[in-house]
Amino acid sequence: MICQRLHLPIREDNGTELTDVLCVADGTVLLVQAKDSPNTEASLQRPMDRKKAVIRAHIEKAAKQLQGALSHVEQRGEIILRTAKGRRVVPIAGRVICGLVVVREMFDDDYRACSAPILTVAKACDKPCILLDYAAMHLMALYLPSPIRLCNGLFQLFDLALKLGEFPKPRFTGAPSTKVDHTPQ
Repeated sequence: MICQRLHLPIREDNGTELTDVLCVADGTVLLVQAKDSPNTEASLQRPMDRKKAVIRAHIEKAAKQLQGALSHVEQRGEIILRTAKGRRVVPIAGRVICGLVVVREMFDDDYRACSAPILTVAKACDKPCILLDYAAMHLMALYLPSPIRLCNGLFQLFDLALKLGEFPKPRFTGAPSTKVDHTPQ
């Protein structure tokens, strides 16, 4: 499986950023919105309630951006981007389209509140949408080192989130794989 990654792809039609990262694999198009906060002295001194509120605000913003990107993509058989080398057409017909929001951190007791905006977008767009923090994304990439395994893991998280009403924290046992597996599983 070949996976193309485009960082900050720009829509040709209006010159705006489509998403933070666009990943296109054989059977999947993944639109990624990433949100971060700088580690300033002020942010490090914030009380826990304020930190949670900031994270939720980042997720709300990312959810709105993701919904816009998903709506744009799902109406087309291809995505037309503006690049430094000119126009680039990314065919997407026949691929599963899904969204991923990645935030710097989430707190265990706040997963339900953080999950709500992403699950709302998934329902509105009728597309799988997943929420992870950076640590969980890193863990999934370590344990699911091929595009197909990572996508399958993301879809499993989404299915669980639909059942539970919140995204679970991914957990793995044993040592991560030391080689990248490119075979479908």
